[in-house]
Amino acid sequence: MYNRIDLPLAPSRVAGLAAASPWAMLAMAGLVVAWAGSPWVSLLAPVAGLGALERWRRCGSLSHPRAIVRLTVRGPQLSATLADGSERNVQPLSDSRLSGGYLFLALREASGGQRLLAILIPRSHGGNTPPDALRRLRTWLRLMPEAATPMEGTTTKPIPLKSPWPGGNP
Repeated sequence: MYNRIDLPLAPSRVAGLAAASPWAMLAMAGLVVAWAGSPWVSLLAPVAGLGALERWRRCGSLSHPRAIVRLTVRGPQLSATLADGSERNVQPLSDSRLSGGYLFLALREASGGQRLLAILIPRSHGGNTPPDALRRLRTWLRLMPEAATPMEGTTTKPIPLKSPWPGGNP
């Protein structure tokens, strides 16, 4: 028997910056290269800026309709509630990153739909989730039951979630 895990997400600047920073850095790099003498690269900046804005809305402010606002584990099934009110059964992908201080969770709808992203950081670190529920979700992901094994992604490693440091999951 499994206990239910209910993980509500709140808007968070830290999570939004973590999600938007790769796109913002790409936009700044495009502007620097354009300033150095390649003006055609300046076209990259608005596209990357829109990517940063979209990631901020999905993971930081949670104002995007497809932003995850709640994760729930019922038995062997993980489900995500989106900002538009719909609830989707999801499976973690092998692209997810698991750590003691944060969780970058890449999800795909169980029906084979779109890919979703959630950045989970404990509220004690300025994040968006209750620390105890996040700890329980991390434990569930590491020891997940057979029915929730990750979908085939870009890699075929036997470890479902990769550790952010060399040496594997502790």
